[in-house]
Amino acid sequence: HSIDVTAKTGKFLTKATVYYGEITIDKSNYLDETVSSTTAPEFSNVGEHTVYYYVVCDNYEPVPGSATVSITKAPLTVIVPDKEITYGEKASWSDITKESFTYEGFLKNDTVDAVLNSNSITLKTDYTRYGNVGTYPLTAVGLESANYEMTYQPGTLTVNPKAVTFAWPEEEERSFSYNGNEQGITATVNGLVDTDVITVGSYDTNKATMAGNYTATVKTLSGVKAG
Repeated sequence: HSIDVTAKTGKFLTKATVYYGEITIDKSNYLDETVSSTTAPEFSNVGEHTVYYYVVCDNYEPVPGSATVSITKAPLTVIVPDKEITYGEKASWSDITKESFTYEGFLKNDTVDAVLNSNSITLKTDYTRYGNVGTYPLTAVGLESANYEMTYQPGTLTVNPKAVTFAWPEEEERSFSYNGNEQGITATVNGLVDTDVITVGSYDTNKATMAGNYTATVKTLSGVKAG
């Protein structure tokens, strides 16, 4: 971004030269190439930038002046990445960096490393460890940029069920002699976390009366955190 100064010409004003600079220009320095140029300076960063000019024309007094170039922040959408954990795990963001996000709105050749000057990213969610299985909005704060105004688009934290295993009695405890009564076995649930209490709610074929070989399987679980 810059400015352009145009001198109106006519019968007595046929040619004017405009000198530009980023410091005050006057008759003592307008020909100093380290101070001024006939090309106006360009600015890209956000802020208030002052351009000084000095207009020279034969037979007329030079005209000094200045103008301000104002550049405001461009919008940038930051899309928070989704993440999955298993029930019982603590949500950790150690694997998420600024490169993990998706960005919409970068201008020209801007890149993540070039315009985002903070690695201190904080992700926030309503989920707490041992919270219920399900999905939770995942938001972020902490990214900074001198030239972009950022808006965050939340991601999703998905908490998946934790797998459990079942412990059955030893082989000798699974063998019975026919006595005319129903006999059977039960299983205990292993792999629980926190203070969760889960038991087997129902079985398929864990009891029988007649002699034979039977396969006992867990059908449902019982408990506040049972799936």
